[in-house]
Amino acid sequence: MDGIIPRLMNEFLFQYHAVSPTTWVYLSSLLMIGLFFKFNRFWSVRNLDLLMLILLSPGLLMVLFGNHLQERGAKQLREQTSQIMANDDGIRDIDNGSSAHDQPSPAGAADNSPASEGTDGGHAIEVSDSAKSTDAVSSKADQAAEEVAAAEIELPEDVVKGRRLELGGFVWLFGIGVLWLIRLLIDPAMVRRPLLVPNLSIGGMSFIGCALFIFLMANVIARRAPVSLDIAAVDEVTATVAATAADTSDEAVVLRLDAVMQNHPTKGPGYAAIKMLPTSANKVVAVLAHFAIVLGLTLVGYRHFDNISAGIAAATIYLMLPYTSQLTGRVDHVLPGALLVWGVLTYRRPVIAGFCVGAAAGTIYYPLFLLPLWLSFYWQRGLWRFLIGFSIAIGIMVLALVFVAPAETSFFSDVRRMFGVMLPQFDDLEGVWNGTIGGWPAYWRLPVLALFMVIAFSFIFWPAQKNLGTLLSCTAAIMLGSQFWHGYGGGLYIAWYLPLLLLTIFRPNLEDRMAQTVLADGWFPRRRP
Repeated sequence: MDGIIPRLMNEFLFQYHAVSPTTWVYLSSLLMIGLFFKFNRFWSVRNLDLLMLILLSPGLLMVLFGNHLQERGAKQLREQTSQIMANDDGIRDIDNGSSAHDQPSPAGAADNSPASEGTDGGHAIEVSDSAKSTDAVSSKADQAAEEVAAAEIELPEDVVKGRRLELGGFVWLFGIGVLWLIRLLIDPAMVRRPLLVPNLSIGGMSFIGCALFIFLMANVIARRAPVSLDIAAVDEVTATVAATAADTSDEAVVLRLDAVMQNHPTKGPGYAAIKMLPTSANKVVAVLAHFAIVLGLTLVGYRHFDNISAGIAAATIYLMLPYTSQLTGRVDHVLPGALLVWGVLTYRRPVIAGFCVGAAAGTIYYPLFLLPLWLSFYWQRGLWRFLIGFSIAIGIMVLALVFVAPAETSFFSDVRRMFGVMLPQFDDLEGVWNGTIGGWPAYWRLPVLALFMVIAFSFIFWPAQKNLGTLLSCTAAIMLGSQFWHGYGGGLYIAWYLPLLLLTIFRPNLEDRMAQTVLADGWFPRRRP
């Protein structure tokens, strides 16, 4: 399958080549400005939102190319290490051969002739030459050990540059995230929301969106399985080279490097069943999740905004953003976002909405902090229905772990990771908290986490009257806020909040869409007038 799609693309599209990430940033930014920038109202919030969406791309590019540089430097390190190990193995072979050649025979040991005692001149010369050859081998072995020790403390230049570039990218994403968080928190106060239609008709946007979806999903199918490259393990590799040089063969050392560099276990909270998906199933789930996001955005615009143009615009800009093209096949990115979009879409059916939010919480744990907001929204009507749907989703996912739990982990450890029942970690973190790339001290996560929890639980009390608009913006704010203290690549999981962010940008005034006005007292939704 990895080769079928590219061949088909080359057959239907003459000399087709995949667009590089940097080129797509420039092209998509110009296209978004042409389609959605309001030139007749230059000083508008819509234009500011569009600019901040585009500003997410530089941080993603810095992280991407920083990882590429570190991967290239890691390969160089692995080649240099294997060469040193090969030379050291050859020296040990020579040493072993010399030792075997110098072993005295049993007859010679029993012989008490003057020659065996070293009185014969010829034999004395032969022993002296053997001693000199042994000293030479020892000196070469010492030289090899010095080379290994030097390799332990010297990192390739690409690794150093890549770490610096990656850290800059995460800091950039952190800063833009703070701006977006402020924008989302003040969104409920923005009551005047004029209708700003896109610069293209509904038919034109639909055509562009369908074309982008086909190309992006073809890339998901054609792309090889992602390799988890633990760049932080470079120090571990170099630190263990000297220890393994004396007692490990070259082949075993290369395998050790590959294991440390490419097959490190996934860390942090998460659902075990998703991490066990085979490559083909992973791609299918990713494609379906993207389709669910695009369809959900369109239906939210049609059903809840009474403006299908706004829904199609949100779906089109979602497919157009560089983030979607770079991390298209990551299920842990896109699946929670799809579930939250459908939770908003079905908010008039609290059981289904609760099921979607519960499934998202079981997948990545962080939507658990949405409970204060959503329970407050349904407090006057629909609360128990929402809780029933939420509990059903959590119960099904916990029960599924009984049958899909891997043999190397226990059921209770998987449940603990699913709900994030663990102390805050300070070691082996990634992103802006990664000390290996020069990141911020990990203990700074504690005040960030405390501030996040204060914001999440404050939604119980404000806004006092919650409507669909506040549900959209505050849900996006909580999922965005989790990026700041997420210790394993926080800032890159943009799909957790991006669809809801786009709906917030394009939404009209929704002050009349409150639970007590749109929900019936029973289990069925109130008929729309």
